[in-house]
Amino acid sequence: MRLIFTFFVSLFSCLSQACELAVQIVEYPPLAYRNVQGNWEGLNKLYVDALLNEAGCTYKFIETPFARGLQMVDSGQLDMVIDVSRTPEREAKYHFIGPQRIETILLVGRKKAIPTIVTWNDMQSLDARLVRQRGSFYGSKLEEVLLTNKRLHWRVEAIADNKTILQLVINEKADAFFLESSHWQYLKKDNSIKDKLEVHPLIINAEPVYYALSKTSVSEQLIQKLNAAFVELTKDNSLKAMEEKFFDSLGKNGGH
Repeated sequence: MRLIFTFFVSLFSCLSQACELAVQIVEYPPLAYRNVQGNWEGLNKLYVDALLNEAGCTYKFIETPFARGLQMVDSGQLDMVIDVSRTPEREAKYHFIGPQRIETILLVGRKKAIPTIVTWNDMQSLDARLVRQRGSFYGSKLEEVLLTNKRLHWRVEAIADNKTILQLVINEKADAFFLESSHWQYLKKDNSIKDKLEVHPLIINAEPVYYALSKTSVSEQLIQKLNAAFVELTKDNSLKAMEEKFFDSLGKNGGH
């Protein structure tokens, strides 16, 4: 009888520690893309693998636009989204673990479509049609500019799909857009894109991004478990080494 009791106690303990998370993902190479077999690859997958493997969890990817993914994590339909900037508004909705890495945001425009943007004063006086990814945060400085430059504010369009954003600028429906620096490195490998676009000198934002988890669907016990896993990963700089290795391999093989 004691052996049976011990077995069920052990089984219950294992089940209580098990976890499977639904994780948002969207195509944004080289951070996330599908290989020829249709499976997800990229730096974001490596970040998810690293944390959840360390925590002893499994996961499944759910493909949604970024803004929709944030809403689904807030409501508990999804459990995690990564590469999320931390803001007071978001802290009310999500648990944050991290930071993962520093995300750098650039301004890329159609060649000669707008004056060269070197300083925030240039941005303050800009009159142009800009496009941003819906739901993304590009830093407090840009938000300040958009609050004071009302004409620019009303000419910024938020679009969910990244490919649509690119085509709007190339096809002269918009003048410039904001994007993460590694995605620009990926895009400019295509000469037909590189010949039409240029990156502006002003760095729009360079701040940490985090794993963001649902306060609705993820328990406090699991948050503690994931936090402990993240601490283990930081002890030997595993995440930083993983990121450096990833970008080094891209440089050597020319991308995916």
